[in-house]
Amino acid sequence: MSDDRVAEDEDLKTSERRWTFRSTVAVAAILALAICSAFAIAGTRMADAFDRVRETRAVIAAADGLLTALTDAETGQRGFLLTGDEAYLAPYYSARPLVDRHLDELDRLFSGINRQRALLDRLPGLVFRKMTELEETIILRRVGGLAAAVDQVREGQGAASMDEIRSLLIDLRNGEQQELDTHTADVLTSFRAGGLLAGISVLGLIILTFVYLRAQEQAQRRQLALTDGLKAAKADLERRVEERTAELARANTILSRFLANVSHELRTPLNAIIGYADAIASRILGPVGHERYVDFARNITFSGRHLLDMINHILDFSKVEAGGLELELEALDPVSVAEGCIDMIRPMADEARVELVLDAGDAPQRIIADPLRLRQILLNLLSNAVKFTPEGGQVRLELAAVPVDAGTPWLIRIRVRDDGIGMTPDQVQIALTPFGQVDNAMGRRHAGTGLGLPLTRHLVELHGGRFQIDSAPGAGTTVDIAL
Repeated sequence: MSDDRVAEDEDLKTSERRWTFRSTVAVAAILALAICSAFAIAGTRMADAFDRVRETRAVIAAADGLLTALTDAETGQRGFLLTGDEAYLAPYYSARPLVDRHLDELDRLFSGINRQRALLDRLPGLVFRKMTELEETIILRRVGGLAAAVDQVREGQGAASMDEIRSLLIDLRNGEQQELDTHTADVLTSFRAGGLLAGISVLGLIILTFVYLRAQEQAQRRQLALTDGLKAAKADLERRVEERTAELARANTILSRFLANVSHELRTPLNAIIGYADAIASRILGPVGHERYVDFARNITFSGRHLLDMINHILDFSKVEAGGLELELEALDPVSVAEGCIDMIRPMADEARVELVLDAGDAPQRIIADPLRLRQILLNLLSNAVKFTPEGGQVRLELAAVPVDAGTPWLIRIRVRDDGIGMTPDQVQIALTPFGQVDNAMGRRHAGTGLGLPLTRHLVELHGGRFQIDSAPGAGTTVDIAL
């Protein structure tokens, strides 16, 4: 056979191999496209079925959660009715926000869905009636005693409401269980179809895997090299983060020790200075040689107390920021605490010729709070109000119980209102910023750390309360607190 013939045969074989390779790739590509399309359709159906399953399970979970929350609320109410101990109301207060949350969740899940709408539309009214009955019996137990509360319970309205709610939730749950069974069957059907397609796709993938085997090997090698590099970089980053975290922890420990030492070293001489200055100003050991010395002693006392307040604010705020300030909660009379704060601020108000008014006619008799921190909150707000109220103005401290039907967990509203210079919204934000100083004439006459309002807001939030400031230039400032 001639060389030309051999060359022609070799060219023909090469051409055949190329055609075979291209045909294989083309067939594999068409097969892969068809399988992917089928998988996309089956996957969409399965995903839709899974979504419906999740929705029905969420509805069942919300219905069960609502029933559990109502049961807990009723359990807390029964325990309080029998014992009169406020501690038994803990499940009741914990359940109230859960009831609203589960109702909102059910309403969201059924948004745009008509099934079981009649049952869902009846549910909020029944729940509101049940919660109102629980609240009324609790109030009646506090005001009228056990006998009056038991008489209210014996009327059976609460039990009837609970039975109706339970029956409605069971019907709702059964309906959703039927939906869940249907959707689960759809999932299984889609899964079987997906399994069939998976079997077909294996044949096509074998061809594709064979054709691109070498390319995949190279890609895997590159991926392994990249992964090793990423692991090394991640390990180095984690090491640096750990080192930085340890440094920050050491710095925080050093700062805490420094603040504790500074607190001790500054408070001890300050207390001595204030004590001696008070003794001189009050002439405990007899008359002072010159009356101006008495004024000097008063100025020393004022400056020392101001400095001591600044130190205490800085230390308290640093504890709050570090999460080291813990409350010592107890049952207390808020009116008694408010009266004590008014008495402490009155000399300052008299000197500034500002009228102090306490309005506590609607205040609750008992709340759960930290007495020291509640006193600190009131003193901060009252002293600020007096400082920024011009001569002849008025500062009001109002205490009132939150209405029972308000739908909130708050028990008392505290309001400090003045008719002083007021602030713009931007100035309010500055005043609530740590170390922020509002630049005005009154502020320059009454210097401070700029921590009073931020610290007060943190103390309110530590109690789980709400803090709000409403102010306008020339119209005064009102601070509302709900605990």
